[in-house]
Amino acid sequence: MITMNNAELAKEYFRKAYNCQIVGKNSEAIINYKLSIQLSPSAEAYTFLGFVYGLEGRYEDAIAQCKIAIELDKDLGNPYSDIGFYLMKLGDFQNSVEWFNKAIKALRYDERYKPYFYLGKISEKRCDLIKAANYFKDCLRLKPDYLPAKQEFYRVVASMN
Repeated sequence: MITMNNAELAKEYFRKAYNCQIVGKNSEAIINYKLSIQLSPSAEAYTFLGFVYGLEGRYEDAIAQCKIAIELDKDLGNPYSDIGFYLMKLGDFQNSVEWFNKAIKALRYDERYKPYFYLGKISEKRCDLIKAANYFKDCLRLKPDYLPAKQEFYRVVASMN
């Protein structure tokens, strides 16, 4: 009989949680992320648990999970960016800017373009259209095919004319 160790079982629960999350089964995703964390805590599992809380509008809970993720792995960019996003949703633009800037500087972050996009949205809300356009341009420099940034960039530039 082959048995899995805690790390392997934690990965299985993480995969199951992620699959539940994708199809909108948030309650099941939360249970499975928590099981994964119980067996083998990881920054990724805490970040994704926070993400599901965020999907439910539980932004304070989401932020708390991301802060635990950062304690486990200061180099992972996702929880910094996610905290910035949740704070933005709560209307705390000043603090969200700080978190997005931390995400940009993180050593491990595959979606580094996203904080630039959100910084562009915040700059636009603050009526700093030049800064907004520059952030959208920075976003497109990192991910040229990111359609939301293209649309926002052209809309902001057109509004300056």
